[in-house]
Amino acid sequence: RDCLLSRGLGDVYKRQLDEMFVATPSAEGLRLLLVISSALGLDVMCGDLNCGFMHAEPSEPIYAKPPPDAHLYDETITKDTWWKCKKAINGGRAALKDFNDWFGQELEKLGFERLRVDSQMFVNKKLGVYFHVHVDDPCAVGSKENLHYVFEELSKVMLLRYTDVVKVGEVMKHLGDEYERTEKGWIQRPAKDYVRKTLALMGMEKCNPSCVLGSSEKLKQSEQEEETVELDAERATTFRQVIGKCTFYCKNRVDMQYALKKLQADMAKPTKGSDRRLKKFLRYMQGTKDYENRIEVTKEEFAKNIVDGFSDTDHAKDTVSRKSVSCGILMIGGAVITSYSRGQTVIATSSGE
Repeated sequence: RDCLLSRGLGDVYKRQLDEMFVATPSAEGLRLLLVISSALGLDVMCGDLNCGFMHAEPSEPIYAKPPPDAHLYDETITKDTWWKCKKAINGGRAALKDFNDWFGQELEKLGFERLRVDSQMFVNKKLGVYFHVHVDDPCAVGSKENLHYVFEELSKVMLLRYTDVVKVGEVMKHLGDEYERTEKGWIQRPAKDYVRKTLALMGMEKCNPSCVLGSSEKLKQSEQEEETVELDAERATTFRQVIGKCTFYCKNRVDMQYALKKLQADMAKPTKGSDRRLKKFLRYMQGTKDYENRIEVTKEEFAKNIVDGFSDTDHAKDTVSRKSVSCGILMIGGAVITSYSRGQTVIATSSGE
């Protein structure tokens, strides 16, 4: 399946960025769809494209080296033969954008409009269907009849697999998470064994669970010394792998995002102190592995058109960098739409400076 690609790189800085990159799909878009489904009682249907990128034509020439045994099937193929690709494939610099533009055009033919606030979301006002696309994994909300119509039309022009709408009590697997349909809305859970596999990287599958993330007390003398001792290369690699898996896991864990942000700050040069804090973090993950995120909004709450927002900061609590960490959360009814924990990008100077 792997192949060598040849593509132009000399003009990479001359071209506009919009010509090379495509918008990153957001988790907020999917949550908004589930809020709409919960509040208005609409159905949800997901799909998956086979050979997604190969539906679109490349916007720039792409050449691929034939497989080593290709000459057995075609005598004209030699060691100097290159194939010019007629379709976009993985490895092409603009392949993702080519596919995204093509997929958007096919939706526009069916009467959908691309939203400005999230270019990976589409709305068909006439059909009452809301579409969210994560690369080649579409998810749509609407009436059962209209959802089947849209997916059937799309399957005529692309290799699209899809199932029936999700009924109450059934579980939908989408983007690595599980979503269970309830009478009031949805329950989001991480994929089974995700926590166990994350703990296994650190050899902590059977660690004692904890109900708190850690302590804010001052470090002991021995702990302060650990902050200056860097981990060896192998342990540092494991540290970064675990933080990467925790980053994916914590996108729906409001209670863990602040602690995760503090750990992410140590990824460049993790120390024994970083390793100690990570173990505390994982013990809390073990103790709360049955955590569920409920997306349940009533029609009355949705009709108010009110978004509740909360924010806070730790006011330069980090004694090393002297930077603050800002946190925030946006909710519709009781459903979390988005949450964040970000480090301060600049340090504000005093008025005297």
